[in-house]
Amino acid sequence: MTATDNTAVVLRHFESFRAGDVEAAMALLDEQVVWWGSGRPNQYPSAGNHDKAQVIQMLSRVGQVMPNGLDIKILHTREYLATIHAVDVLATN
Repeated sequence: MTATDNTAVVLRHFESFRAGDVEAAMALLDEQVVWWGSGRPNQYPSAGNHDKAQVIQMLSRVGQVMPNGLDIKILHTREYLATIHAVDVLATN
């Protein structure tokens, strides 16, 4: 695939998410994809490594609470891991 082909796949992937079509979005990913979420898995359900089936299940639940999908535009990306430290700093128990 060319860079243009890859870009088209990514755009279709996010357009499917925006439209609330998790199945179409996930169909564009390889069967062996690993989805990683930051944080501690015992504190954040989305944290850790997830296979494709687990991600479909997790994102389907999101779709239930946002039936009209998301209206998003990615302007730029940054990596923030502050949430993992928030529990350490702010937890009182």
